[in-house]
Amino acid sequence: ITINASPKNDGTVSKLLKIFEKEAMKLGGKIKRINLYDYNFPPHNGNLEREPLQYPFIKDIKKTKAIVIATPTYWFNMPGILKNFLDMLTEYIDWDNDDVLLEGKILGVLAVSPGGGATNILENLALTLNTMGMLILPYSLMFFGSGDLPDNPNGWNKKNIKELAQRIFVS
Repeated sequence: ITINASPKNDGTVSKLLKIFEKEAMKLGGKIKRINLYDYNFPPHNGNLEREPLQYPFIKDIKKTKAIVIATPTYWFNMPGILKNFLDMLTEYIDWDNDDVLLEGKILGVLAVSPGGGATNILENLALTLNTMGMLILPYSLMFFGSGDLPDNPNGWNKKNIKELAQRIFVS
């Protein structure tokens, strides 16, 4: 599963995600992209006893080996829609019955931050998603500044993103 947390399907975030997706498919991976802006994720009301909201991609998340999130930085942190998405995933955790939606799945993050703040996103996502049971491989949390645009043929980002796909699909 790949997750695009940008409203732009042709911007920098999406281009970086496409590098990962192409390499993963070369390695035999099946990719399903979730564009968060195609869905409505209302703010969580704090009620953990309510029935989870139903989204068509939940069945795919249950079956996937890995989730790679690509996100822009808004005011030095993740966009609100990504936070609302994470809060929605909380509704799929049943600690009492050891039914944890994300447990054992591999996490990758591509955070784009021309003005700073990518490490804030990486810290928040790593702590939150690891607490939800996700595994973090070495070198799987990546940040990209203004000089790391995907169109730069000499950029280190293409190589590192391809290596992330190799670590996930060869492991």
